[in-house]
Amino acid sequence: MPLKSVSAPHAARSPESHWSGDLRELLNEPSDQNAGMPPFAHRRVRAGQRLIRGGQDFESLYLVNAGWFKSVYVNENGHEQVMGFWSRGDLMGADGIGSGYYLNEAVALGVADVVVIPFARRGDFLRFRQGLESTLLQIISRQIVHDQLATMAISTLSAPARLARFLISHGERMMQMGCSPTDFELAMSRQEMASYLGMTIETVSRALGRFSRQGLIQVAQRHIVITDLVGLQQIAMPAGAGSDVAGQIVDPVSEVTRREAGPPPAI
Repeated sequence: MPLKSVSAPHAARSPESHWSGDLRELLNEPSDQNAGMPPFAHRRVRAGQRLIRGGQDFESLYLVNAGWFKSVYVNENGHEQVMGFWSRGDLMGADGIGSGYYLNEAVALGVADVVVIPFARRGDFLRFRQGLESTLLQIISRQIVHDQLATMAISTLSAPARLARFLISHGERMMQMGCSPTDFELAMSRQEMASYLGMTIETVSRALGRFSRQGLIQVAQRHIVITDLVGLQQIAMPAGAGSDVAGQIVDPVSEVTRREAGPPPAI
């Protein structure tokens, strides 16, 4: 089926253009680099493998280079709650800096690669990369904002609105990585989405079916095609919001990073 014409919510930026030079260097440098700089080790992770376990002693931060992870909190009864999803450019393990142990677990949703940043050796690395500390703090700040906005959405929006916002936000993230914001494959299962959004898997499935019948999306298992972005944005609006804001809903975290990067280049 041919796709409907979909207008992007903003002018597309070049992939990862909002990242600092230090972050791009971290993600793209080979592990056997020379020039006298201490290398960051890359670690390959299998699908389903736990890179971080809750309660484990804090030793390193992990910067996602490729693939997707889910952040999971496991309570004393063994119940797992999905706290978020991390992809290229996200930092995992920062919850262990204060306490000395990791709170949440990081589980690979597919084959993935991470850059290992040993926290005890951060001084060695900072001598060679003076902007690295600022870069890591910016990532942590961005992720705090994301968590706060996600908590607000779960507590104030209806289930369909939460799911619509999740799909829009996911598309925004895919665009930042140089992929289509309206045609993508979800790395996470419906059960994982439901846990993160505070919904049941049945509610997620019903909402996806409803969006499909309304012509907003096409769904084939984990393959999502957004065919009516403005219509999906209208679903994602808070109750009582005026229709004049349709087409203006974007991922707030993406908007933060765009403001940090400054205005887009002239076309």
